[in-house]
Amino acid sequence: MADAGEIAGALVAAELAMLDAQCRGDIDAVVVHLATGFEEIGSSGQRYDRAGVLHALHGSQLEAACATDFRVRPLDATHALVTFHVSLRQAGRERHSLRSSLWRNEAGVWRIVFHQGTPCDAGAAGAVGYASTTSMPGEHRRMNTVYVRTSSTAVVSLVFGVLTWVMLPLIGALVAIICGHIARGEIRRAAPGTLDGDGMAIAGLVLGYVHLAFLVLALMVVFFILGGVAFFASHF
Repeated sequence: MADAGEIAGALVAAELAMLDAQCRGDIDAVVVHLATGFEEIGSSGQRYDRAGVLHALHGSQLEAACATDFRVRPLDATHALVTFHVSLRQAGRERHSLRSSLWRNEAGVWRIVFHQGTPCDAGAAGAVGYASTTSMPGEHRRMNTVYVRTSSTAVVSLVFGVLTWVMLPLIGALVAIICGHIARGEIRRAAPGTLDGDGMAIAGLVLGYVHLAFLVLALMVVFFILGGVAFFASHF
């Protein structure tokens, strides 16, 4: 039988996996964590069943998610309560909420039975004591756990930066440069520590700009040679 620390680690990982799935728009990866009789009271106060939550998740992909101040409190042999603070970015807006999930062990698999989210200010977690160093008996905490998403635009910039040198001259460089600048802008605007990929974007920019520089240099050499040939042909 897993000890309390292992259970805490597994449940925190599961909560982060669901945030990851919502950022990727992977609803199926959320479904596997929900019990058959799952219920949720959303931050708006509306009550959802399992089917209602899945319907609401369609078309509501997150741009970034940051989860901090986890508390995992075993209630009995098969139930545990997880509370944490979440910062979400969606459609350019940032929202904060305090969340609680009641997990149940079903034949060795942990699934959520009930979930509730309450809107709050960015500093509310510390205000209600979530950031303190003391714990209740039997409680395990994971502090400052942050889900970091990699910018897909940065990945595209790096991929086309490489391709421009092997099979897509000029076009690949232009795509790498454009996507690289877009990705760096996205990363700067995202909540701190929630969006990664700046290194890939820079690499894509370097590959793209260096390729353009070589193309310009090659064209100058060609024009110089053609100009020299034309000069000698007209004078000799």
